[in-house]
Amino acid sequence: MSAVLSSTPYRALTEKIIEAMKGNPQAYKMPWHTGDQPGQLPMNASTDAPYRGVNVLSLWISAMQGRYPSGYWASYKQWQSLGAQVRRGERGSQIVFYKPLVPGEGETAGDAETPRFVIRTSHVFNSAQVEGWTAPALPVDAGREPERGR
Repeated sequence: MSAVLSSTPYRALTEKIIEAMKGNPQAYKMPWHTGDQPGQLPMNASTDAPYRGVNVLSLWISAMQGRYPSGYWASYKQWQSLGAQVRRGERGSQIVFYKPLVPGEGETAGDAETPRFVIRTSHVFNSAQVEGWTAPALPVDAGREPERGR
């Protein structure tokens, strides 16, 4: 394996999955096979957008390892913009995203029909790692009456 591949976000995620499995390989189950985590996709607390792709798996593993009861995540700056503060000593979870590659000055865009992207990484923190933020109330299903005590 090349040195470049060993430092990629893909390699980091692979190592994260392997570490998660090492504790007890026979009993290991991914979060969607257990009843330990809420059945929700990780959501960005600032934008209300669900995380997608490999970030879902990565954040599920982080939530399972950190025993975070919430599926809300955001970057340090996003938490600050929401009036929350990441607690001292907390470590973020890596996510990946793709940015369009814009040709520099004097370069040609090449085939304009084929956009090019470059992978970037960022770190996000779970709402259980911050102070000063309360999760929004879950929406009530308008077509269903609330259950009454028995």
